[in-house]
Amino acid sequence: MIFLVVLALLVYLLYYLLYVPVGNYSLSVLFKGARLYSYINGKPYVVNCQAFLKHFILKEPKQDANSDVQVSKVVLGNAEAVQYRNLRQKRGEKSRALIFIHGGAYVIGSPVHYDSFLKDCCDQLGCYVAALYYPLAPDSTFPGPYSHILEACKWLMKNHDKFLIDPERIAIAGDSVGGQFAASVVQDLKKDPSLTNAKLQVLIYSPFQWVDFNTPSYQQATKRIGQSYAAGKILLSSCLSYYLIGREDWRLVMALAKNQLLSENTRESQLMRRLNHDDLPPDFKSASFYHGRVEGPCDGDLSGQFDGLLMDYRLSPIMGDLEGLPMAYVVSCGIDSLRDDSFLYCNQLQEAGVKVIHTHYENGTHVCLWGVENKTGWLER
Repeated sequence: MIFLVVLALLVYLLYYLLYVPVGNYSLSVLFKGARLYSYINGKPYVVNCQAFLKHFILKEPKQDANSDVQVSKVVLGNAEAVQYRNLRQKRGEKSRALIFIHGGAYVIGSPVHYDSFLKDCCDQLGCYVAALYYPLAPDSTFPGPYSHILEACKWLMKNHDKFLIDPERIAIAGDSVGGQFAASVVQDLKKDPSLTNAKLQVLIYSPFQWVDFNTPSYQQATKRIGQSYAAGKILLSSCLSYYLIGREDWRLVMALAKNQLLSENTRESQLMRRLNHDDLPPDFKSASFYHGRVEGPCDGDLSGQFDGLLMDYRLSPIMGDLEGLPMAYVVSCGIDSLRDDSFLYCNQLQEAGVKVIHTHYENGTHVCLWGVENKTGWLER
């Protein structure tokens, strides 16, 4: 009998780790395995994720012997980065530049994850690339990582001569929350009269708001995968909790997922109209999964702490001042909880007079860009 119970538990464990209807298998196993291990070592699961990646996955970027791309570490003010230089650049010639901000839901990630992609950018586009490191939650909470990134961008832009960079041709890019950071950074750069803002912002399947976890794409993802740690609102709410307060608070996680943190005044505000589901394509709202705008009753205590915070442009760039921003190239995926954020943000950018190029991969999932051919084509434009 005991043997059958143990066997059943092992089968369930294997099912829990491997059954992922959509999304990235390795990432799902990482988060799920880390959560299970947290019951053994008592550490937060995100800390276990970071430790696993550091010891088993992340390696220092290496110089390819026969490559025209030189790879090295560099310090930009107080921020570390990996820089990629194109050796074909003529002596004294200034090049365009790409500042890249990695994703990872605030809790994992590193420029090293993107080493091959960034080498391609440098080689094929003939540009200087700086991929930023930034402190991760729970060790650093909002707005610490954002301020770190903003200061690094400003420092590089002010010291462009040292790196032979054309200040008029700088792009700021990021994937997932890295794209969210990039979208917020260009809003802050716009306010600094001493700087020329970026020429281009590249926003790759990013979250542009944290106030509506029941957009059609969230509802569709919930129907596909349930409330699991494979992907979706519960995982993102959990990571956001670590970013906001440095720990996983389940009351906060569930209030985020159920849209219970905004006051009635905020819900009725003009800014919230930027998240109007009616602005999304009709085929995104199938009756098989979409139940209209769903908002739970306001959690008064938590709302008092987080209502204004979640509307901050540094967390929800769609709520910021979008006029006068640089051209945006936005990438979205059809099989992604964050799909609708990209469509809504593109709408608002265009209403503000910003030029937008939007590429949507209907059959793509989160992190799928790295398998797409001509990965650097967006910068060619």
